[in-house]
Order: sequence, then C-alpha cells, then structure tokens
Amino acid sequence: MSDAPRAPSAIPPSPPPAGQGGRKRSSGLRLRVLDRVTFGASASGALLMVLLLGLIVAVIAIGALPAIKSQGLAFLWGSRWSIRDQEFGAWPYLYSTLVTSVVALVLAVPVSVGSALFLVKLAPQARLSLPARLLGCSTATGWIRLRIAPIIAVASFLIELLAAIPSIAYGLWGIAVLVPAMQNFIQPALASTLGNVPLIGFLFARPTIGFTLFTASVVLAIMIIPIVTAIVRDVLAAAPPELEQGALGLGATWWQSQKLVLGYSKLGIFGGVVLGFARAMGETMAITMLIGLSIPSSNSLFAQGQTIASLLANQFGNADTNVERQALLYTALILLVITLLINGFARALLLKVSTQKARKQ
Repeated sequence: MSDAPRAPSAIPPSPPPAGQGGRKRSSGLRLRVLDRVTFGASASGALLMVLLLGLIVAVIAIGALPAIKSQGLAFLWGSRWSIRDQEFGAWPYLYSTLVTSVVALVLAVPVSVGSALFLVKLAPQARLSLPARLLGCSTATGWIRLRIAPIIAVASFLIELLAAIPSIAYGLWGIAVLVPAMQNFIQPALASTLGNVPLIGFLFARPTIGFTLFTASVVLAIMIIPIVTAIVRDVLAAAPPELEQGALGLGATWWQSQKLVLGYSKLGIFGGVVLGFARAMGETMAITMLIGLSIPSSNSLFAQGQTIASLLANQFGNADTNVERQALLYTALILLVITLLINGFARALLLKVSTQKARKQ
C-alpha cells in the first residue's frame, strides 16, 4: 500500500436556488433604470432653473429695450422722474438702494461675526454659574456650573428663525415700534452727537419723521443677520483647528488666536457679507413700508427715500403710459443684473473656500 497522501476530493458547489439568477438580472436592470431616471430628473431640474432665470432676464430685457435704446446708460445717473414730462432717471432710487444696503451691512456684520464666533468657539466650552439654591438643590451649597450647549442650540434656531419671518411682519413691527423710537429718541440723539463730527456729520443732519433711510436700514440689518451669521458660522467651523491650537500653544491670547482664524476665513466671510448685501438690495415690502417713498432731498440718512424695489412695488401696477412702464422695467433690469453679479461673485468666493477645505482633507 502506498503511503502517499490522497488529494482531497473536490466538493461540488451547491446549485443556486431556483430563480436566483433571474432575480439578480432583474435587480441590476431596475437599479440601472433608477439611476438613469434620477440622473435625468436632476439634470432636468438644474436645466429648468437655468432656463427659468434666462426667461426672466429675457422678458424684462425685452420690455425695457425701448427705454434702453432711447436713454442708454444716461438713465443710470438721471435724477428726474417726471410722469407728466415723460422724463425718467434711476439715480435717486439707485442711491437709496445702495445707501440702505450699505448701512444695513455696517450694522449687521459685527453682530453676525460676533454671534458666529460665540456659537462656534465659545459656546461649546462655556459654562453658566448659578446658585445651588436657585436650582432647587437643598443639599448643595455655593454655585453650580452648567453647560449651556442646549441653550446655544435654541439660540441658533432662533437666529435662523429670523430669516423665516415675513418681511411684512418686519414692516409692521417697524411702524409700531421702531418709527416712534427713531423719531423721538434715536434720530435726535444721533443728530446732536454724530451730526457735529466733521466729514460724517452731514449723514446725521436734519432729523425728520421716523420714516427715513436709516429706519429702513435698521430693519434690513435685522433681516440679513441670520443669513450672514449662518454663512460665517459654517466658514469658521471649516477652519482647521491647528491654527487656534498652535497659536495658544505658543502663548497667544484667545483673541490673538481668533484673529488668525478670522484671517484664514476672511474669503468665506466676505462671501457671506456679499450675499447679505444682495439680499438687502432686493428687499421690497419692509422697505416700502418704512422708507418714506419720496426722492431723497439730501444726503442725510434721516431723509426719506425710495429704493428700486419699492418704486416697482408702488408704481408698476399704476403706470399710465408705455414709456413709464418701459422705464420701470429698465430699473428692474438694473436691479436684477446687479443682484446676479453680486450673488455670482459671492458664490465663487464660497466655492473657493470649500475647494480649499477639500484639498486639505
């Protein structure tokens, strides 16, 4: 007998259950069909948005074409809007739009950046000290330190909730609360203090009634704070933690470390500010209710005014002649082009920030 080991007998594979191959082919075919349907629906939706935007621009441009041909770029700096003489210029309304938007940014950006810094950098480690007796701890004495992370979540929600409030609600609040405060307290105080400062005193001269450019700017600032805060918060959260940790390890103070983070995130922060600026330029209802609806009589922030959006809201439905309607469409085209350019610029900056983050990961 041979002592050579025998080769193990091959075990035949068990036959597949009946119908398994058919199910695999059917499942693969269904997935391929679903992939193609999903891709087609997504591409169609994106293409539809582009076509819709192009259609809006085309309709407004075609309606404004006679005014563009007759007045050209001189329409931008024309200062007279006379329905009787059929003479129209957009500069007073463009000026009011720019002034209210810029002042709103000046008021909103410090609040937004400060809120974002607190939510991202301070809140996760913050503690709130409360007396033990106040919390009902009869056996404990002294103070109890509590984490405020749940409170921060609520605060973030409330900040974002500001963006969901209808603009007409801001307008009604402004009429009921802000206008009397401006007329009786805030505008006289600013006129008596900042109105005497060289170079900027003319901005706070001659306080009038509460329906002014400054009142509209304050409401605009409240409306764009959620947008700028949300973007700045995401940009700061995307900053590499090594910047702050390295600065603190080298002996820097907390503020010096945050200056490094802000410097690293400046491009994204600027993109958020530009988006807030575009949002402020397009606001209509609240501005219409608070700005006074008249051509500015001076360069003061306490003068009444009228933005392009409020002009269109007030007069487009009441336009008596085709010439006036074409001039209104021309102003709408100007506002649309400016808004598109600003939004495109801001989105490009934010895309650059996200691309830099992806490369470092």
